[in-house]
Amino acid sequence: MDVVVKPLVEDNLLLLNQAIRREPFAHYERYLSQCSGILIYLIAWCDGLPIGIVMVRWKGKSLPALERCYPGCPHLMDLYVVAAYRGCGVGTRLMMAAEQAVRVRGYAHLGLSVALQNRRARGLYERRGYQDVGLDTYHISWTEVDGEGKSREIEDECIYLVRML
Repeated sequence: MDVVVKPLVEDNLLLLNQAIRREPFAHYERYLSQCSGILIYLIAWCDGLPIGIVMVRWKGKSLPALERCYPGCPHLMDLYVVAAYRGCGVGTRLMMAAEQAVRVRGYAHLGLSVALQNRRARGLYERRGYQDVGLDTYHISWTEVDGEGKSREIEDECIYLVRML
């Protein structure tokens, strides 16, 4: 399977919206934020189709204890792989591309939130060298859009992991 990971370009927005559903205008807003230098939005492509996404915000998570230990640590978020491609290394490829983008910008660390019950994702992150930084657990929430376009609010209890690059 030939997978290419590259930043989102405007010409790919329509195809991305059709293949990977998010709340209305989410991909477009992320594209605009990427154009403004706030983040990088990476898309995994296979045979001309978007099969995965990941985003890195250059200004990291606003957690005071984290800022004391890892000032300015970029924050990886919304790692997602289309179900048919999970377990094929696409998530790892997205992570590698995100980490490389962080290195190129001169950062020494990359952090991320992971839900306590998401053992599969946590396993991937730990295999890549991410470690629990020992902060208290915290809650995050977001809107998820299913294949039929229906939205629902999700909330998870998370821990924070950081990798030295």
